[in-house]
Amino acid sequence: MKNRDHDVFISYSSKNKNIADAIVADLEQNNIKCWYAPRDIYPGEDWAGAIKNAIGSTKIFVLVFTDESNRSHQVTNEVTLAVNGGKIIIPFRLSGCRRTGCGGRGSSSGNS
Repeated sequence: MKNRDHDVFISYSSKNKNIADAIVADLEQNNIKCWYAPRDIYPGEDWAGAIKNAIGSTKIFVLVFTDESNRSHQVTNEVTLAVNGGKIIIPFRLSGCRRTGCGGRGSSSGNS
């Protein structure tokens, strides 16, 4: 699905791709179009630019919140873009993940 028309941006650690895949499958079965890497990045496209554009073009940002995403600099950058862009952030938190040091995820500060 290389379509730029999507409803939700999915942010996750690559270590949790199986979880992101399941979330996307469920949402898309319910006609909610999702954007997530690497599926929606064109070959040769700049990853950072594609992610920034995708976050900018959606209202809803789903954060797959795990210990791995909590430690991911890329996920932190994505959350910062979402917060700064005034996006609706929906955390999908898995048990065992602690909010400590999460860099403002779920808050409006975006600070680490």
